[in-house]
Amino acid sequence: MKTVSIIGNGHSRRNNRPMEYEGDVWVCNYAFMEFALLPPIHTIGTVHREVVARITETKKYFGKNTGYHWVKRWRVLYGGKPAWGGGTVPFLGPRLSTGPMLIYQAIVEKYDMINLYGFDFEGGDLYGGYWADGSQKPCASVDWWREQIVNTLRELKPECRIVHHKSDALSDLEEWHDGIDI
Repeated sequence: MKTVSIIGNGHSRRNNRPMEYEGDVWVCNYAFMEFALLPPIHTIGTVHREVVARITETKKYFGKNTGYHWVKRWRVLYGGKPAWGGGTVPFLGPRLSTGPMLIYQAIVEKYDMINLYGFDFEGGDLYGGYWADGSQKPCASVDWWREQIVNTLRELKPECRIVHHKSDALSDLEEWHDGIDI
């Protein structure tokens, strides 16, 4: 069975570390910086040019350190417009934010099982900004992300199993689409 674990930036991911993720490991945005805590990363997805720039710098550093040569094998799936160089692979689907883009790509690549970690949609992310009092700024795009995922499922009608891992609770995304037939 072809399996992928997509690691988002939600706080619930902290409950899953350290963890043995199944199959290929794909990460959203800055999660790649945790490579020392994760199994080897197969794909980094981002729609942000600044993330691609940071990845490029990181790969240059590890290219000089033989103990980390496997980092050179990262595939960087970039969903921004216009296209960015630096060894990125352009995302050919619709314009989506990073998490939905990786779900879309995993379905297109015909994974049998997609595990989602750190897809919380209820607050800031591990790399997000903070208010002056030290509390994390809320995520303003929650409904938009959820809508992108629901639209992706409607469009592609995946036959794979998608499991949402959140704080030791599993869901099959039913809560995301409120009973709407996908």
